[in-house]
Amino acid sequence: MAGSILGQDSWFRFLLHAALGALLWAGAWITLGYACADAIGFLAREAARVGAPLAVGIAVALIVYLVITYLKRRRFLDHLRQARITARTAP
Repeated sequence: MAGSILGQDSWFRFLLHAALGALLWAGAWITLGYACADAIGFLAREAARVGAPLAVGIAVALIVYLVITYLKRRRFLDHLRQARITARTAP
């Protein structure tokens, strides 16, 4: 894009490359969705069956993760607050 802005490339060529990239990106995800449609349908049916317990499990896992992350951060900050050795000045 920098080349296009600086005039080293035409806007048409830039837009052509952007469109091709978007088509490739979208095509890859559409193909993956088509290839995995059965698995996605199965997962959706199972998620609907276990609905509430799955949501509770995910919530508990998220809370545990957040608590562990908070405790690690707290321990790290406490470590930073400890007294440090300083250089002794000559008398």
